[in-house]
Amino acid sequence: MHCVVWFKKDLRTSDHAPLVWAAEQARLHSVDTVAENGSSVLPLWVYEPQAWQQPDASARHLGFANECLAELQTQIADTQGALLRCHGDMLQVLAQLKAALGTFTLVSHEETGNGWSYTRDKAVAQWCKAHGVLWREFPSNAVIRALHARGGGRDRWSAHWAARMQTPPLDVPHSVQWLRLPPALQALHCGELSAPQLGMQDVDAPQRQKGGRSQVEGDLFSFLAHRGQNLPTDHVLDNRQLMRKIVVEPSTTGVEA
Repeated sequence: MHCVVWFKKDLRTSDHAPLVWAAEQARLHSVDTVAENGSSVLPLWVYEPQAWQQPDASARHLGFANECLAELQTQIADTQGALLRCHGDMLQVLAQLKAALGTFTLVSHEETGNGWSYTRDKAVAQWCKAHGVLWREFPSNAVIRALHARGGGRDRWSAHWAARMQTPPLDVPHSVQWLRLPPALQALHCGELSAPQLGMQDVDAPQRQKGGRSQVEGDLFSFLAHRGQNLPTDHVLDNRQLMRKIVVEPSTTGVEA
């Protein structure tokens, strides 16, 4: 059975629990490492039209996301894979994937977003349940879902947070068995979409922060080595805190590099 890794705000291959899990499942369960009917991994990004019409979305967020996607696509291509970019409602895309692949497993990070993304995720969960698709989500931040069910409320949050933050970052998975896109999925690939193509009325901001993990790492290291040296010491985090995870989120519709 194939694993579809749904990239949401987490456009990177390092420290990516869904990707690591999917790669391991493909390795363990594949009976044929070449044929399309074996177990393999499909990386997926979806340009959801309604997402880009939300009041907290702008062309600068799209520009940042596209830069992150370009680097992610290169990283996947360097290991003989192909990032599938689709345009459409997520439920429609899922139905198209099921028609092309049969039953599959959907994996992603839990998303902390706005009301629209919360409603969409509930619809995705209902679709998966109705169509026999397992959707496995992994935490990506300090937001603890169903905290009371995990043994406490606000008074226990710090313990859960500490346990999560002590988890070491994950390495980039090696030798991922990527899915060779069948013709039906190749036809769904839309490539990079611009703000006008998504019906957005504003324009990108040329001076915004650039996307892509390598760009973010460069910004962080230059801050640690040079730009942050003259800040008051009570305003500077321990370097280990800064280095643990490199995360950029322009807004709730932003992405992590």
